[in-house]
Amino acid sequence: MFARFKNLLIVVIRDPTKIILAASILLTDGPQVLKHKMSSSGQTGEYVKQINEQYMMWFKKNYPTQAQLDAQMNLAKTYKHQPLISIIVPTYNTQAALLTTCIESVLAQSYPNWELCIADDCSTDDKVRDTILEFSKKDARVKYVFRKTNGHISAASNSAIRIASGKWIGLLDHDDFLWPNALFEVIKLLNEKPKTEFIYSDEDKVSVSGTHFDPHFKPNWSPLTLLSCNYITHFALLSSSIMKKIGGFRVGFEGSQDYDLFLRACQHTDKIEHIPTILYSWRAIPNSTASGRKDVKPYAYTSAVKALQESLDLRSLPYHIHESSRGFYQLSPNYSKIHRFSEDNSQDQQLLESMQLFNSKSEKSIYFPEMQLMNHFSIDVLILNTDILNSNAWNSPYGGSLKRAYQNSIVNLNFDFTGILPENQLCSTNFLIRKSILKNRNANGDAEVLREILKNKTINKVLLGYKLN
Repeated sequence: MFARFKNLLIVVIRDPTKIILAASILLTDGPQVLKHKMSSSGQTGEYVKQINEQYMMWFKKNYPTQAQLDAQMNLAKTYKHQPLISIIVPTYNTQAALLTTCIESVLAQSYPNWELCIADDCSTDDKVRDTILEFSKKDARVKYVFRKTNGHISAASNSAIRIASGKWIGLLDHDDFLWPNALFEVIKLLNEKPKTEFIYSDEDKVSVSGTHFDPHFKPNWSPLTLLSCNYITHFALLSSSIMKKIGGFRVGFEGSQDYDLFLRACQHTDKIEHIPTILYSWRAIPNSTASGRKDVKPYAYTSAVKALQESLDLRSLPYHIHESSRGFYQLSPNYSKIHRFSEDNSQDQQLLESMQLFNSKSEKSIYFPEMQLMNHFSIDVLILNTDILNSNAWNSPYGGSLKRAYQNSIVNLNFDFTGILPENQLCSTNFLIRKSILKNRNANGDAEVLREILKNKTINKVLLGYKLN
């Protein structure tokens, strides 16, 4: 431990500003995270350096050449589907040089059927308006609206959407930029999978000096990952029909308005595709969340938790949100509203004895809601045995209760258990429950969804409660 503090002391002596960073980590993430960063900062720094060096090699090989862009332009003309893509950009007091780079990145696209819809949020810097007007005169595809009042990013984004006429809406921040092949890759995907309604790509960051770093190579559509963090971010596009259905951006979620948008969008479609290459560069300037600074836009994290909680509530998923670190969230079940379904009330005593046994062997206290039995159905714990998951069960006299319970509950499987459930099985059980329920966005009690949970043979015991910290 002394060696760790010695290392921190050396760092502080070399750079006194690090003490502020250490204090920030301690306050926001706690002593354990600070301890980890103290012990691994040197290794992590070297590792990140190696990753960025490797990424620069990838960047040089994969950033499109002019010859490749020309070929893409010709190939795009042969595609059956050539939809108009509306790129929306809300601006506010953007540095003229950064806004210029942003707009020029759209002008440079190898796919030409686009429109750039800029909504300026009543900037006080006249250079913003001048820059927009200048580009609009050069290219009629650059459209704009100058808002008379400042409404923040959600309102400004909606203003941009209102002047958009494309079948697709792409999101671009005013100080970021697209790679020149971005829209070509989008229509290439749409011609391969024309029923797609939601698209996102990989991204990287770019420093003030113009260095590309910190690539984010993302997984294919992963609803559980989205419940843990906004892994989609940039470059994201929604079909105009989905955008209209969800009503665009919501005021009150500024800072994480895109996260809120994505969470709502995926409840209306599962036709979500990932383009596995970098098409977007997120600029890491001092006042951007891309900078990694904890003190930048703290309201963004508050909005993210709010968006996630509303999404869980809308899906009737009773989970508590725990912020493991800034921008990353862990969900734990809220067992205050769980149901029990049993065909035989004689099992109630067995259930209570099992719960007591579990509690007596546990190192920490376990919370169990008080049982309130109501014939074959109680309001506390839902237990499903495999033998009632046949097709006839849903048409039985208990089917209605089963479906109602499923709609509002966390499903706990396998009534017969003894002993202590290992922590890893608890986590994987929780994971499987979330995965299966999320696949059924309307939570209508589909037996197939419940059967899927049982496919995992390692889960043979289920905790009827949750350890309290």
